[in-house]
Amino acid sequence: MSRAGGIPILRVLAAPRGRTAIAVALWLAGTGLTLALLARQAADPAGQVAIDLDAYLAAARRIGEGTALYAADQTGGSFAAQGVGRYLYPPLFAQLLVPVAGLPHPVVVTAWAIAQWLAVLAATWLATGLGGAPRSLERLAWCAAATAWFLPVFDTLWKGNVSGFLALAVALLAAGGAAGGGATAAATLAKVVPVLWVPAVAAGGRRALGGMLVVAAIALPSLLLAPGAWADYARVLPNLAGGDAGQATNLAPWAIAGRAGLPEPVPGLLRALSIVAALGLSVLAAVTVRRRPGLAGSRQATVPAVAAVLLLPAAWWYHYLALLLPVAALAWPAAGTRARIGMTGAMTAIVLGVAWLPAATAGALTLLGLAWSALAGHGTTPGEDRGSDAARGDWRARRDSNSRPSGPQPDALSTELRALEWRRGRDSNPRSRLPDSTV
Repeated sequence: MSRAGGIPILRVLAAPRGRTAIAVALWLAGTGLTLALLARQAADPAGQVAIDLDAYLAAARRIGEGTALYAADQTGGSFAAQGVGRYLYPPLFAQLLVPVAGLPHPVVVTAWAIAQWLAVLAATWLATGLGGAPRSLERLAWCAAATAWFLPVFDTLWKGNVSGFLALAVALLAAGGAAGGGATAAATLAKVVPVLWVPAVAAGGRRALGGMLVVAAIALPSLLLAPGAWADYARVLPNLAGGDAGQATNLAPWAIAGRAGLPEPVPGLLRALSIVAALGLSVLAAVTVRRRPGLAGSRQATVPAVAAVLLLPAAWWYHYLALLLPVAALAWPAAGTRARIGMTGAMTAIVLGVAWLPAATAGALTLLGLAWSALAGHGTTPGEDRGSDAARGDWRARRDSNSRPSGPQPDALSTELRALEWRRGRDSNPRSRLPDSTV
C-alpha cells in the first residue's frame, strides 16, 4: 500500500473532492469569522465601520448640493494623509456616487461590502486562470478561502474603501490588452497612483492604449460639469504629498524606520529611495512588456507595477495589501514547491502583521519578490514570444488547447495504415474467414 493510501489525511489531499471539501470548509469558517467581526464593529459606536465610504458619500452629497468638494485646509496647505471625513480622490469618483448618496445608509454599506468582496474574489479567480490553473470547482473554492482569510480584504470590507476594486484592476492589468488599459484608466481616475501603470500599458500596444483612452474619456464630462472641483484637486494633491504621514498605522518602510527610533536622515532617505524605486519599477514594468510581448510579459509586469503603487505614496495602509492577493494567485500556478511555501509564509506574515506592522511590510516585499521570480520563467514558449493568440491573452484559445488530450495525436493517414494492417492480418488467419457461428 502506498504512503498516501495508508494515511487518511494524505488520501483526502490526493483527491480533488477532498481538497475541495477542505477549501469549502475554510471558506465557510473564514466568512463566518468575517461576518462576526463586522457585526461586532458595527455594534460599537467607535467601530469605524465604512468610515472611508462615509467620506465618499459625504463628498457625493457636497457635489450634488454644489458646495466645495474639498475642505479649506486641504486646498490651503499641507495636511495629514489620514483624517476622519477627508475626501482625497478626484472629483469623478464622488460624482459617480451621487445617485446612491441619498439611499439608506445600511443598504449602501451592505451593497458596497458585497461588491468589494465579489471584486476581490473575481480578481483572485481571474488571476489564477491567467497564471495557468484550469477551471474547476476546487479552484473556485480555494480562491474563496483565500479571500476569506487574507486580513487586508477584511480591512477593506471594514473600512469601506476601494482596495477591493483595485485588486480587480490588478488582475485585469495582468490580462493585458484592452482590459488592462481600461482597468488602468479606471483605477487612475479613482485613486491617481495607478498612473504608474500607464508606461506598461503604452508598451502593450494599440489595443491596450485604446482601452485606456476609451475609459479615460469619461473624465471629460466630469471636467466640464465641475471645473472648480478639478482645479481644487490640483492643489490638494501636492498638499497631500507634503503632509504628515507618520501615523502609527503606516506600513511604509520609511515610516517604520522612524517609529523604530532611527534618526534622520535615515527615514527621509528611505522615503526618497521609495519614490525613486516606485518610478524605476514603473519603467521596469514597461520594459518587461516590451521584451516579452503578450500574456507572459503582462503577467510578469504586474508584479513591479503593483510594487510601484505601494511604494510611491507617503502612506501605505494595511488594506492596500489586498492588491497582493491577485499577485499571489497569478504566480501560484507557476511557482515550485519551495516558492509556494515561501509565498504561504509571506501571506501569513501579512495576516499576522495586523498585530505587528513590520511583519506585514516584510511579508509584502517577500511575496512580491517570490512572485516576480516565479513569473520570470513562466510562459516563455516560442509561440508566446512571437505574440501568438495565447501570448495576447486569448484565454479561449488556451482553454481549448488545454482541453485536448495531451501527447501526439494520430493523423488520418496513420489511422488508415493501422486499419490496413489489421485487415491483412485478419485475411491471413484462416479462422477469421469462418462463419461467426462456428468460431
